[in-house]
Amino acid sequence: MRKKRLYTRRQAALRRLVLTVIVAICVNHVCMTGFLIPWQVRRLQQERYGIQNAEVIEKLYGKDWSAEWMYLMAGEDAMLLSRMDWFPLLGWNSNGSNVLDCSGEAPFHVDWSQVGDGAKEIIFFGRAEKEDIREIEFLLELPENAEIQGSPAWTGRLTADQFIEKGGKRYFLVRMDWPHKVWAGKCTMTATAYDGSGMVVEELELNRW
Repeated sequence: MRKKRLYTRRQAALRRLVLTVIVAICVNHVCMTGFLIPWQVRRLQQERYGIQNAEVIEKLYGKDWSAEWMYLMAGEDAMLLSRMDWFPLLGWNSNGSNVLDCSGEAPFHVDWSQVGDGAKEIIFFGRAEKEDIREIEFLLELPENAEIQGSPAWTGRLTADQFIEKGGKRYFLVRMDWPHKVWAGKCTMTATAYDGSGMVVEELELNRW
């Protein structure tokens, strides 16, 4: 009798779980409040920006137990940094994205995004087009009138062995903590590519106003 009662409780719990999932699916489709799986958000953003058959280059997770997920994806002529958040009652929702046009002729293409709760992280991403690029340096300097604590400048270097090679192309991704309460677009921001001898291949300004 005890086993039968336990089995009945398990059946009731399973029925409640199935009913909850069905209700969540119905609300999701009727109200269009979110998506059940991250793949749906990625697909929506790919279609929105016209990037077909994009391949996932890297999957990133938000820091400090954040519910934010990020996917770095690439098509033939463009890259997409897709961001999404999970909400228990709503599912997965788009949290913005960055599109990088890689169609023009250039030694390398690069973009950046300020992400995370309170915009506490900066991500640089892109693609190295010329084979002789062996290193990329990122420089970020705060404006002179910024009220900050700590260093007013940040430098990061990425070497060729840190590139992500997929489909015969070389991609790169750099994450940096950003403790300052300043939008990074107001800073002096550059990306410089070097060849194997240390000579500058190209320098790009990345400021976004």
